[in-house]
Amino acid sequence: STGVDMNSDTGIGLTFMWEHRNYFKQGEKVKLDLKIAKQSFIKTLYRQPYFILRNQVFYLGADVLTEDTDAFERLSLNIGTGIERQIDSIQTADLRLNFRPVRIKDKTTLEEEDFGLVSLHLSYKRNTSDNLLDPSQGGRLSIEMAPFSDIFSSGVTFFKWQMSYRKYFLLQTSPRIVLASRWVVGGIAGNELADIPSDELFFSGGGGSLRGYGYQLASPL
Repeated sequence: STGVDMNSDTGIGLTFMWEHRNYFKQGEKVKLDLKIAKQSFIKTLYRQPYFILRNQVFYLGADVLTEDTDAFERLSLNIGTGIERQIDSIQTADLRLNFRPVRIKDKTTLEEEDFGLVSLHLSYKRNTSDNLLDPSQGGRLSIEMAPFSDIFSSGVTFFKWQMSYRKYFLLQTSPRIVLASRWVVGGIAGNELADIPSDELFFSGGGGSLRGYGYQLASPL
């Protein structure tokens, strides 16, 4: 597939995607994503179902990303592998090991730094909504936590976590009116704020975060 998208906060982007859903004839998925925009990336992903157990998936992925925002510029390579487990019909857990070399230029200090971040991510998701694409009732909980360590020169170590919850209320059936709400909370503990890579900090603002504000512009840069 190919396409063009436009976001009022991040601008126009060109996209390309290729996917094979049965690469080795056992339901394996191989996927390639490319986007050219203010946030450009190339992503590759391999997913193998039925890994050891019927309800487990093994995956391996890599991506290269460039980004230029009002807060920072970055060029990063991300390599990750993990196991995703379907606990039951509404719960999923995921354990992922990542290695991410990244070069960041902080727009406020104009300093440029290189990091080699190794992280171990544990995530949990619970989906009780009545429809995956068009929910009107139920909720969706997502929790992720990860320790990070820089194996390059800085020696930065920190722990990052985030929890989000979406809740849907069906107020009226005809015409259908649904009230949707979202709560997000997170934190970072470890080194001083100035020592942590800028692209791992929390920034609010934009269509996927806090609408009515420009991308990353609701909080201090």
